[in-house]
Amino acid sequence: MTTPRLIVSDPPHHVEDPSGVLSLFGLAAAEVRGKANYPIPEIWFAEADEDRSRLVHDQLQGSGFRVTLVPGQAVAAIPQPTAVATFDFGQDGLVLRFGTEELTVRYDAPVIGVFCQPLMQPAGLSRSGSPVLRSRLSHRVDVTEGDRRSTIHPDTEAAPETFFDLYVLSDGPPRRMTFLQDTVDFSGFGTPSRRAADNLLHLIAECQSRFAHATIDRRCAAMRLRRNPMVTGEPVSPELQGRRKGFSFGTTALKRVLDLIAPDLGSLTQAELSSRLVYLTYRAGAALGADA
Repeated sequence: MTTPRLIVSDPPHHVEDPSGVLSLFGLAAAEVRGKANYPIPEIWFAEADEDRSRLVHDQLQGSGFRVTLVPGQAVAAIPQPTAVATFDFGQDGLVLRFGTEELTVRYDAPVIGVFCQPLMQPAGLSRSGSPVLRSRLSHRVDVTEGDRRSTIHPDTEAAPETFFDLYVLSDGPPRRMTFLQDTVDFSGFGTPSRRAADNLLHLIAECQSRFAHATIDRRCAAMRLRRNPMVTGEPVSPELQGRRKGFSFGTTALKRVLDLIAPDLGSLTQAELSSRLVYLTYRAGAALGADA
């Protein structure tokens, strides 16, 4: 079966009148506006036909929606996260250590950073954010903060850990280095804060400041997690089916299309999938060339 091409939302959107695309969604205007207000990239359409996918993509863009068109296999091709154990900001680059390996990411290397902070517990950071970080944000960043747990070992029922994915785009295939808020050693700062949340924000600010070609995206900050009965095997209530439309996380439709792309994608956690989709909104050109 043909792997579908995905149309991924790339908020923020600028839609005045969605009436011209209501038939694409099969939803009422208020429901489409609700999807447009969701601040995190998600899959909106999956099309097997290339011409159809481009038509839908162009119609959405023509109505003010920001969307990205990527081949489905690009989601599966994204590298698995490598958990960073320790790090140092050296003179020429960021030195990362994991297991028995070490990687130096030069400050002139292109990198994409994705900050993910799922809310399944009280937020550990204020929504106003760190003053030092606010002064160093990229143009794609919304200033909100919080806590979250990791997706390296997906568990939709456990409280996930806040993390920062650093996608390194030089010296061969892309690499994905992950800083898990509660497990990475922040002693590279010399005198780290007592709060792991503050240290992670400090790390993000330093990456934004030091890397000449850094894109830091924080649309997944303070993201409210949706339970995924597709993975736990519990029955999907009619109420839940009614609230979640299309390929929203936790729907049968999303699991089916992810399973079609690759057998293990259907079990991704929401934050794991969101990090991948955020990354692809910046790497659409490479993704269309079959390289994530």
